[in-house]
Amino acid sequence: MMPLTEQGFDEFSRAVNDINRRMPLAMREAAQRIAEDWVGKAQGATLTSQQALAASAMTITVDEETGVTLRNDSPIFFGAEFGGQRRPETMQFPPHRGQRGYWLFPTARANAEQFQEIWAAGVDESMKEWDNKKAAH
Repeated sequence: MMPLTEQGFDEFSRAVNDINRRMPLAMREAAQRIAEDWVGKAQGATLTSQQALAASAMTITVDEETGVTLRNDSPIFFGAEFGGQRRPETMQFPPHRGQRGYWLFPTARANAEQFQEIWAAGVDESMKEWDNKKAAH
């Protein structure tokens, strides 16, 4: 059995430390890019004035500790996104669609592959200094 100090271990250990240092920032940047893209596309996918009003209230907060938060404080958000008409006070919204949504969540599903590519690019960015192909030889 080879001791842990064999060739490549120190390089690997430094690379892991670098990855641990870079990963949070790279992933926060990827999450912010996804959130901005998602909100922009969702705002463009609205079909009614209520949906447009609710979509215009979307905000993105980027925080070092909590990461990226997508928020909507509009009082009509849930009706505009998921519908209503099951109670008298929600008759102004289109029919309820369960969890499918009308503009925000359909946009996420339609762009999931693109968002996954952005996320994967963030992982690659945080690991770019570690050339695992070189270490394998």
